[in-house]
Amino acid sequence: FLSRVDRKKGLRELLRGLDRTTREIHLSIVGPTDDPKYWQECKKAITQLPEHVVVARAELAERHEIPELLWDSDCMALLTAGENYGHVIAESLQAGCPVITTPTTPWTDVIRGGGGEIVENRDDAAEVARVLDRWAGKTTDELAEARHKARAAFEEFSARSGPNVIELALAALCP
Repeated sequence: FLSRVDRKKGLRELLRGLDRTTREIHLSIVGPTDDPKYWQECKKAITQLPEHVVVARAELAERHEIPELLWDSDCMALLTAGENYGHVIAESLQAGCPVITTPTTPWTDVIRGGGGEIVENRDDAAEVARVLDRWAGKTTDELAEARHKARAAFEEFSARSGPNVIELALAALCP
């Protein structure tokens, strides 16, 4: 989980799903706390997780550390209520880290096209658990293939999108 700890981002829904998983899962929660009351709810939920779920928390990560954090993860989970762009989703895919997210982002087609997996209903803890267990059960070869597909999905999206405004400005200023 790489995002602000905020109700919109779906950490609590992720924890509800983790509570129903059956496989060993290690969750790293990386991001600042936007809502201290919500974080207290999440901390309580973490203490009630089964023993096969291990959770680590890091509020801050340096910008240059993010690609390595993503590379060291089998997937990035963001059960968001909605994103305008979803920068962390783009960063994850670019790093070759598959994404588990909701269909409420502009990345839904990219994720469905090989970038990871969509959880249709983040409030359905059983569905979240099924998706997480499926990912936790992947073999090393399956995870490597998923990484390759995530990166390829990002490359395909980037090729279709063309340069962004910053790239155009830099090209004009620094020919």
